Amino acid sequence: MNNNTKNLIYVSIGTCCFWLSLYLYVPILPIHSTELGANLEVTGFIIASYALGQLLFRIPIGILSDIFSRKIFTIIAFSLSSIGALTLGLSENPNQLLIGRSITGISAAGWVSLTVLFSTFFPEDKTQKSVTILMIINTMCVVIATFFGGIIAENYSNSITFYISFIIGIIGILFLVISKEPIFEKSSKNYLLSVKNVIKNKTIIRISIIAITLQFVVFGINFGFLPIYVESLGASKSEVGFLTSMGMLSTVFGTLISFYLQKKMNPSVCLFISSLMIAGSLIIFSLSENLLLIFIVQIFNGFGRGLMNTILISLTLIHANKNLKATTQGVYQALYSIGMLLGPAISGVLAQKYSLDYVFIFSTIIIGFGGVLSIIKPFNEKK
Repeated sequence: MNNNTKNLIYVSIGTCCFWLSLYLYVPILPIHSTELGANLEVTGFIIASYALGQLLFRIPIGILSDIFSRKIFTIIAFSLSSIGALTLGLSENPNQLLIGRSITGISAAGWVSLTVLFSTFFPEDKTQKSVTILMIINTMCVVIATFFGGIIAENYSNSITFYISFIIGIIGILFLVISKEPIFEKSSKNYLLSVKNVIKNKTIIRISIIAITLQFVVFGINFGFLPIYVESLGASKSEVGFLTSMGMLSTVFGTLISFYLQKKMNPSVCLFISSLMIAGSLIIFSLSENLLLIFIVQIFNGFGRGLMNTILISLTLIHANKNLKATTQGVYQALYSIGMLLGPAISGVLAQKYSLDYVFIFSTIIIGFGGVLSIIKPFNEKK
């Protein structure tokens, strides 16, 4: 085993711990918020706070990662994951949950540096392969986390999921510390020029807008009000966790298929198909009160999300300048954080003032817009 492979394994294990730490408690967080006294609108803002740190910090992290080190900022992100989980576990009211969730959002901003750090272990012509592998690690760990998170909460308590997340995060830090970062070409220290060069890239901006629509649905529905909706239909916490993990498991298949579909058809066509799958599932969610049907449709929803997410990340890396990859990822992920913020926030207001049906309908319109935007002008498969 050469050093590059060994270090890649260390980073992969650390990545797995990172996502386990961030998502073990996600299925029960909306329910936990209501149990601590939050109404649906406040619950929406608690979930949305996860996006605030990402919106504010992803671009700075991307810039600094290109100048100094991707590994350093990834370690900081892992540390904040544990701190945020511990804060959530110790929270006694919605305001404290808001603080804890905001900290985990800053942690998730480190996905910028982690994405590029991981890709540096692969040759330039293997970018799609590196993204596919990374997304498989990401989704499989989220599947495991959400599945067992619901079971742990059901059999023990909500709080124990936060404390386990704290410990797993520490383990991830240790694996990352012992890894060695590959040498890369660093960018200039002209921060504003770096960001300006990325923002001038119209392709990156269009990709980012499509990603906003996807994240709007993911955090407004899948990690937001779908758990509350199915619980109102009689689902237990373990069943809620299973629903979330099943959706994430199907994203793995979407991720795998994306690698092959992009060789067969234009990425724009793949994005449009995935948006249709997501939109169709949301319509069925809004019309059905049958738990079995919702669980089945969740599979198609997750497949569409996995397909769309992987293609979008691949496109950003392909169309980014070589020495501005982390900065480009920072801009891209900061922009799609708008969807992560607005999705649960707007959904919470709609759910509180009207009903959950309006949440599903509005999200369908949003993801439909993303599908149209992806197909009106086909993306080039190469820069």
